[in-house]
Amino acid sequence: MRQAAKVDMLEKSKNSSKNAFYFLGKAQAALKEENLPLVMKNLIQAHKIEPGEIEILRAMLEIQEKLGHWTQMLPILDLLIKLQPDEIKWPICRLATLQSCEAFETLVEESLLLLKLYPRHIKILTLLASAYYELNNFSLALNTVNTLIEFNLGTAEPFVIRGLIYMTMGDRDRAKIDLLKAESFGEKTILIFNALGAFYAGVHEHETALAYYGKALSLAEGSYMTAKIALNASRSAMSLGKFDIGWQLYAYRKTDIATKFGTVMKETIYPVWQGEKLVGKHLVIRREQGLGDELRFSSVIAEVADEAKLVTLECDPRLVDLYQRSFPNNVKPVGIEKIGAARNLSDSYVEVNAAAYIGDLSHYKRQTLDDFPEHYGYLTPDPKRVDFWTDYLEKLEGKINVGVCWKSANVEGGRRNHYTNIKHWLPVFAIEGINFVNLYYGDSEEDLKWVEAQTGVKVLTPEGIDLRNDIDELSALIASVDLVVGANTAPIELSMAVRGASTWMLPFRHFDTKDAFYFGQAYYPWAPAAKPIFGDGFQKTMDLVAEELAYVMQTKNPRHTLVELSKIMYVCYGAL
Repeated sequence: MRQAAKVDMLEKSKNSSKNAFYFLGKAQAALKEENLPLVMKNLIQAHKIEPGEIEILRAMLEIQEKLGHWTQMLPILDLLIKLQPDEIKWPICRLATLQSCEAFETLVEESLLLLKLYPRHIKILTLLASAYYELNNFSLALNTVNTLIEFNLGTAEPFVIRGLIYMTMGDRDRAKIDLLKAESFGEKTILIFNALGAFYAGVHEHETALAYYGKALSLAEGSYMTAKIALNASRSAMSLGKFDIGWQLYAYRKTDIATKFGTVMKETIYPVWQGEKLVGKHLVIRREQGLGDELRFSSVIAEVADEAKLVTLECDPRLVDLYQRSFPNNVKPVGIEKIGAARNLSDSYVEVNAAAYIGDLSHYKRQTLDDFPEHYGYLTPDPKRVDFWTDYLEKLEGKINVGVCWKSANVEGGRRNHYTNIKHWLPVFAIEGINFVNLYYGDSEEDLKWVEAQTGVKVLTPEGIDLRNDIDELSALIASVDLVVGANTAPIELSMAVRGASTWMLPFRHFDTKDAFYFGQAYYPWAPAAKPIFGDGFQKTMDLVAEELAYVMQTKNPRHTLVELSKIMYVCYGAL
């Protein structure tokens, strides 16, 4: 192992004190047991004793990289830059780390400064091109990567980057040419194979995608990189309807890749539930990932509650009231702020027999398409608040009320490419006779002002509701509108869980038609009454939404038409 060699080097360092040697020895022992957090703990102690020892810092850097702890690498790199100011490798490593942290604005700033000193440095230009790409500045990204290609380096990486740029722009032909060109160099790298896997997944050739992801996995070292590729592969497996392998690969989300979500999904202190019978048992269900993920997987809870004696449902605190109202009495929702924190429930509850993350329940309860629920909604909003919002909306002018959510509040890094832009919605807002109701839970003021300036349409943001934090109130509002249209975000998952009917869902990415959780189907198995709408790219998708809405508005009774369309979806898919 690279780490072992590094620590051996440290033990032989003549500059280290006896006290530092003590902690380095403990680090060596922990490394043999592959206990990387303990390795890091002892290296930190050695560093405190020998703060200027370069090899200790190098080892710390390597272990943090192995763990995927990118932000923790930055102060180490800052110290190395200070100690060795003439070493270009440390600023370059810092740029690469900023890339891993998805701090792309900072990466651009520091790259441009370094290029003043090293104007033709290949690695700096490569990282700069990648940063521009992640920031959706495709013009500068292409200019930068074309400069690299003009250098005639004889390497694959610039073609990979340009291929990814073209893919995101929707130019699949050019993307394929560049990615296959990258492969032709004969370099067997994770970057090439993972990019080709992503390309073939994007054009729905998932068998080919799985083959490339397999090649990438064979080269991956470290839990973070393995988990990242495995999750990509899980999406292709799910898209092929390969439930078993898809769920197995999806389990990698609980490894160190979870640090990308700002959380660590640790295994529970209780026995892990693996699908065994729950009769007479107490199961703890643990929350994970984002609010939308919790909502998607919540359709399983009622089934589990039918079997178990008691279910302790750890969830986002914003969901407690809604879950309390919706699930059987043997389900006890408990708001948990921090995901993954191990908790001992023995003092407050009867004996715990097993525990599982909510996403893992589907591994055992959603093994075929027939296992998915047939429903128009299974979460119950407050009836009084539904009446309130119904009365509120009836006072507005217009024939129907349409809730809209065009993106997620989390658009960091590459996620900004997963959702529509408000500009894509102009054809929708041009349709007359509709009250558009804002369901987006981020800062929408600038977007909505732009819409009003362009179209004269004022999208309503209801007063007296916190769209981000008051999920119970939001569920009542959603139940009161005639239609919800939006990207695959928490409000849309909530809409499908609360009402099921009259929810139109947009693709997850510009170049996708269906997300993995469609399992290769033309409908969304988690909510069979919902209507997915897919075009070739976001703008064509929104043009289709506009056409569908125009048809609805041309009918004598738009509300009735929406209900009938939902019934058609349900009959075709949910009731078969």
